[in-house]
Amino acid sequence: MAATKKEIKAALGAYLRAKLDLNEDDRSTRDYVVPGRPEKLQSPDGQILHIYPPGAVIPEKEGLEITALTYQDHLTGAETIPQDEAIQSFLKASGMPDIKKDDPIYQFAGRELIKVKQAMNRIEQERSQGLYNSPTELSILSAYPEQPQGPVIEEKKETRLISEVVEQYISENVSDGNWKASTLKEYKAHLIQFTEMVGDCPLVDMTHETTRAFFDDLKKIPTNRKKAIAYRDKSIMELLEMEIPKEKLISGKTINNIMTSLSAFYNWCVVREYMPQDYTRKMRIKIEKRADELKDSFTESDLKQLFANLSPYNDNPGQIHRWWIPMIGLYTGARLEEISQLHVSDIRQERGVWVFDVNDLDNKELKNKSSRRLIPIHNSIMKSGFLEYHDKIKVEGHKRLFPHLKPMKGKCGHYISRWFSPYLEKLGIKTAAHNVSYHSFRHTFITGAKHIGLEESHVSQLVGHATTSITFGRYGKGYDVARLKEIIDQVVFSL
Repeated sequence: MAATKKEIKAALGAYLRAKLDLNEDDRSTRDYVVPGRPEKLQSPDGQILHIYPPGAVIPEKEGLEITALTYQDHLTGAETIPQDEAIQSFLKASGMPDIKKDDPIYQFAGRELIKVKQAMNRIEQERSQGLYNSPTELSILSAYPEQPQGPVIEEKKETRLISEVVEQYISENVSDGNWKASTLKEYKAHLIQFTEMVGDCPLVDMTHETTRAFFDDLKKIPTNRKKAIAYRDKSIMELLEMEIPKEKLISGKTINNIMTSLSAFYNWCVVREYMPQDYTRKMRIKIEKRADELKDSFTESDLKQLFANLSPYNDNPGQIHRWWIPMIGLYTGARLEEISQLHVSDIRQERGVWVFDVNDLDNKELKNKSSRRLIPIHNSIMKSGFLEYHDKIKVEGHKRLFPHLKPMKGKCGHYISRWFSPYLEKLGIKTAAHNVSYHSFRHTFITGAKHIGLEESHVSQLVGHATTSITFGRYGKGYDVARLKEIIDQVVFSL
C-alpha cells in the first residue's frame, strides 16, 4: 500500500525531533563551515554583507542565516540542487523505500523535507539565542506530530571505508570541473595523509574525538616526513613517540590547510548525509603574521630606481621578460602568475581596445572565478613598445608571450620570483624595514587607484577581486572595456 501524506508528515515529525536532539547534544562545538562553493551572508533586505569562500569557518548564528536563505531559494525555485539522495535516505530510514520518483507522494516528501529543514533552522536560530519552547517552536512541532507507532528515524550510517568515500569525493569534484590541477593535488595529498594517520576505517567511526586526535597528532609530525632520511622509514606511531625538534615539525599554516581540506570533505559528506556534522569546527591554529610577512607598496623613488636598471630593449632575448612583467604588474595590478602564463593570443582587441585576456584556458590556472577578466592595456605599457614586442613573439611562432620562462611545478612565474627578490635587495630597495616583493606591484596599483579616488567596483574588476555589492556582484555584467580603458589610464606613476 502506498504511503499517505499523513504518514509522510508523521515520519517527518520523528525526523525533526531526532535532528533537533542531535544538534542540541553537539551545540557546544557548533560552527558552520562553507562547503564547496562560496556562500553569501545577506541582510533582511537582500543586501550582501559578506561573501565567505569554501572552507571558511563561520559562527553558528551566521551559518544558520546562510542556511535559511538556501532553503528559501529551494522552495521558491531560485536555486535548484538535486535532493534525490536526501529524499531517498529519509524514505528508507522511515520504512518507505519503494516510493518511485514519478509518484506524486515522492515530490510531496521532497518539498516537505525542505520545509522541515527550514523549520528546524528557525528553531535552531532561536535556541542559539537561548529561546527554548518558544511559540514558533511549539507551533512547528505541532504541525509535524510524531508518529506514536512505526519505524524509528535513524541517522544514515556510511559504512564504507574512508578511502572509498574520499575516492568518490575526488572523482565527483574532478568530473564536475570544481577543481583546478593544483587544488586536486593539494586535497588529494591532505586526504591521503588523513586516511593514513587515522587508519582506513569506516567513515561512520569518525567522531569529534577521533578528529580532534588527528588534529593534535598533526602537531607532532615532521615536515617532509617521506623524504627526510631520519623519518621516511618510520611509521606514524613511531613518529608520534619521537621527540622531534620544533623547527622540523609541520607548520601551523600547513596544519590549517590540511584541516581546511578535511573540513571541505566532511561538509561534502554532511550535505549527502554521510555524516551528521563537520567535526573539524574550531580546530585551527591561530597564526599571526610576522612583520616580515606583511608586504609594503613601492615608493616613487623605488619605482624610479627599479625601472632605471631595466630596459625593454634588452639585448638578451632570454631576459626581456624582466622588463615587461614588472611593467605590466605595475600598470595592471595583476598577479605574477596571471602575467607570466599569458599566451600570445591573450593579447587582443576587444571592441577596438587592446586588452590582456586573463583566463584559465589551455591549462592556465587562476586563483578564482573573479580572476577571469579583460584588462585594457595601459598607455604607459603601449608607449614602451609592448605591441611591437607582441608582434615579434607572434611572428617567431611562439605560443606563450614570454617563451623563455620555463614552467617549474606548473608555475610560469617561478624564475621571475627567484630573480626579482634578490634584485630588489641588490638595489637596496628591499630592506628589513621595507619589505617589498613582486606582489608589491599589486599593492602599489591598488593604492594608486585609491589615492586618485577611483571607485572600488572599478578597481575590483581590474584586479580580479570579487565585489561584495549585491548590485555589482549578482546582477552586474561588468564595465565596458572602453570605460575601463579610460579608468586605468588615470593611474600613473613617475618612472
